[in-house]
Amino acid sequence: MKKKIIGVVAIIVLLGGGIGLYMLNMPHRDALNIEAEFNLTASELANQFLENNKLANSTYLSEDGDSKVGIVKGKVIEVGKNAKGDSYVIIRDDKSFVGAQCSFQGKINVHISDNISVKGVIRSGAEYDEDFEEYIDVIMEQCYLINNN
Repeated sequence: MKKKIIGVVAIIVLLGGGIGLYMLNMPHRDALNIEAEFNLTASELANQFLENNKLANSTYLSEDGDSKVGIVKGKVIEVGKNAKGDSYVIIRDDKSFVGAQCSFQGKINVHISDNISVKGVIRSGAEYDEDFEEYIDVIMEQCYLINNN
């Protein structure tokens, strides 16, 4: 009886480890090779979240992690590096308080005031933070520079 229990536990552990390794090594979606599902200015996209958060969340975000891939355009207002050392840019329209923060793997060559188009995956929508009294931009990851005018 004790050997059966040990055997069942060993099988469960092996299956769990195998599933874990499979999930860890699954190929990630590559935003560059996926057709864009929208093409908007960064501020248009952000304003959709501010005007009707529930509708925008259901349109662009997915609980399973396969959120929409799209293209956003705007003027670069900030360039920097995140905690992982990857580059990011914040793009907006000239007269807007909110836009999109786009994270890139590695280094990119853009400058403040450049008008760019970026393709990436939406991770979170824009919102207004009442505690800090400021707007939070749309967050996009796995971004690629499509056009630098």
